[in-house]
Amino acid sequence: MSEELKRKIKFAASALVMAVFSAAMNAMFTDTATQWYQGLKKSALEPPCLVYLILCEINYLLVVASLYFTLIKKRKQRVIYCFGAVLALLPLWNYIYFQKQNALSALILLLIILPAAVHTAIVSFKTSKTAGLLLVPMIAGLGFILLLNYTVYMLN
Repeated sequence: MSEELKRKIKFAASALVMAVFSAAMNAMFTDTATQWYQGLKKSALEPPCLVYLILCEINYLLVVASLYFTLIKKRKQRVIYCFGAVLALLPLWNYIYFQKQNALSALILLLIILPAAVHTAIVSFKTSKTAGLLLVPMIAGLGFILLLNYTVYMLN
């Protein structure tokens, strides 16, 4: 096996581990069966939980691919920090929203996560256009979650 192939496998595994850990934490903190969540007044745009789950998993796969395409390039330390920050903050939002049942704090956190995700996409795009473009669905999803979170906060 060539050194280049070993390097690419190592980067793919690293990207996968980071995203799987974040996704697992997201899943652990998300609880839509609580009385609090069930009792919330929600936006008419709120998708069924299964749709949200599927879209979330697709976005994590895109993040893995984006991180991989970024890692195989030479400039990577700054990008790893950007991805790490976003992947750490995403489960924190789930924890604050679902476990702490605090829509306002979760909304404020989204106002930090969204620009961090945009910055990550820009930094990734400069390294690999494909990597940056793969993050566009995540940014759109975060914008939609921001809208839903805001609506929940305002209605309740």
